[in-house]
Amino acid sequence: MARKTKQVVKKAPAHWLCEDAGLLLKEVIERVKPPEEARKHFEMAGIEFLKGVKVILDETIGKRMKPEPKGAKIKVE
Repeated sequence: MARKTKQVVKKAPAHWLCEDAGLLLKEVIERVKPPEEARKHFEMAGIEFLKGVKVILDETIGKRMKPEPKGAKIKVE
């Protein structure tokens, strides 16, 4: 009587696939890397963008932190 054997297919763990994708992405980035001057410009533009977001947040927080006036002032003579 012939026995049937199951063929086991080993799969690479998922983290190996991620590592391979990461290495590929790193290589692509290295190939299309902007010149140093352009990189510095983009970095400074990013900082200015974040400063703008900070101003918007500060304004919004300031408006919400103001206490609402209670009652009205009346000048008495």
